[in-house]
Amino acid sequence: MQWFLSLPIEPWLGHLVIGLYLVALIAFGAVVLVKIRVTPVWALLLLVPLGSIAAAWLLAYTRWPRFDGPPEPPRRD
Repeated sequence: MQWFLSLPIEPWLGHLVIGLYLVALIAFGAVVLVKIRVTPVWALLLLVPLGSIAAAWLLAYTRWPRFDGPPEPPRRD
């Protein structure tokens, strides 16, 4: 049985809530990606069902310049 069809809300309200959720998801993902200096287009991965796993993997193995500092120049020994 589809329980959500019996909810007393208008269909346009449900679409609005889902739309706002998707916009917030993409926006917050883009903010995080900008902080690690990656193009915010990668935030579209969050719309793909397993894309969030790939996005988390990207975050885990990317160097965060804001916390690690600038890269060190190569040594000349």
